[in-house]
Amino acid sequence: MKTARYLILLVTLSFIACARSNYEDLNRNPAVDELGTCDIRFASLKMCAELIWETKPTETDFGSFVLEFYNPKDRSQFMDPPSTLSVTLLMPSLGHGSSPMTLEKLTTGQFRVSKVFFTMHGDWQIQLKLQNAATIIDQAIYAFHY
Repeated sequence: MKTARYLILLVTLSFIACARSNYEDLNRNPAVDELGTCDIRFASLKMCAELIWETKPTETDFGSFVLEFYNPKDRSQFMDPPSTLSVTLLMPSLGHGSSPMTLEKLTTGQFRVSKVFFTMHGDWQIQLKLQNAATIIDQAIYAFHY
């Protein structure tokens, strides 16, 4: 009888020891946790950005959007990127881009990108690069379907 109790106790403990803890989140993404819920994430600079369309482009007209760079711990705190910003459009499935856009600094952490034009319908990337001369410091991609 004692042997049966020990066996039951041993089996019960082995099941408990193998159970996954209910506080462990296997889907946890450290970049999201550290930077909050960024729309556009510059992970190495610990900076976020948001793309806000002012006017979406059409088949005949240019569009424009505003980029807002901010501290991920305080969404209201706009901050300038520590390096030069460049923005390009790329249609990755065909390997081509679009015409050059105009980039204008509005105020601390806010930039307007105008003359945005997609040459055809499909999946596009708005590529944002922060660089010093030819050295890319950080980059992010905003996926967009036109």
